[in-house]
Amino acid sequence: MKKLILPVMAMFAAVGAYAEEAKTTDMEPLKIVKTDNGMSELKHFPQAASDQVRHVIAVEPKADEGQYKIELVIGKKQMVDCNHQWFGGTLTQKTVDGFGYDYYETGDLTGPMSTMMGCLNNEKREAFVSANLGDEAFVRYNSRLPVVVYAPKDVEVKYRIWSTDNQLLDAPAK
Repeated sequence: MKKLILPVMAMFAAVGAYAEEAKTTDMEPLKIVKTDNGMSELKHFPQAASDQVRHVIAVEPKADEGQYKIELVIGKKQMVDCNHQWFGGTLTQKTVDGFGYDYYETGDLTGPMSTMMGCLNNEKREAFVSANLGDEAFVRYNSRLPVVVYAPKDVEVKYRIWSTDNQLLDAPAK
């Protein structure tokens, strides 16, 4: 059974940029293919406008990618005090015509907005202040295509990967 499954799996994995050899015990060398995480598809995305920067996020392949989400965290570095600060902003999903690839655009951030607590020491420090994007910030985890985000030049794009163990828990009835 091993002799049949491994070559077939190698055939299906043969979509990447380059291959390297792996030795198996009872058959000829097996080709293991490493993918380029969709970077070859980057040519299909539009170039950034003169006042924008194109940010590209490539994630590693996972066994069950449906259990993962990418959270886009968009913001700027600011001088902050003890108050909680945030920006307002939007994230718009768009599609590359003819290919169906999704990409995201964010405009200028509004704010910053802040709580109004009295700070005892009035010390300021530099910190990353993110925009409140809500559910729009969560995008599908897909290792075959990059996540492409166009943002103004003064805006930083960061990301966080969320995962679940797919365990369902019972909610008690009360």
